[in-house]
Amino acid sequence: MKAKEAARKAKGFLIELLGDEVDAIRLEEVGLDEKENFWYITLSYYMQGHTTLEQLIGTHTGERVYKKFKIQNDPDGKVVDMKIRELEHTM
Repeated sequence: MKAKEAARKAKGFLIELLGDEVDAIRLEEVGLDEKENFWYITLSYYMQGHTTLEQLIGTHTGERVYKKFKIQNDPDGKVVDMKIRELEHTM
C-alpha cells in the first residue's frame, strides 16, 4: 500500500466515525514503521458548529483537532487504532 492510500483509509475511517461533525480535514503527517508493517497517518480537522456564531458565519474560531491513525500496510489497509495526537510546543 502506498502512502496516499493509507491517508485515504484514515480519512474514510474518521468520516465513518464522526460524519458531519468534522470539517476542513487536512493531512499533517505520514510515516511508515521500520519493519514496514504499519502506516502512521496524522489528520487534523475542525469540529463543526462549536458555537452558534461559528455556525452563522461559517468560520472556525477554535483550535484544530489532531488524530493519529495506525494502519496495516497490506492490501486491506485495516485501521488498527485512532488516538489523540498531542502536539509538541517549543519555546
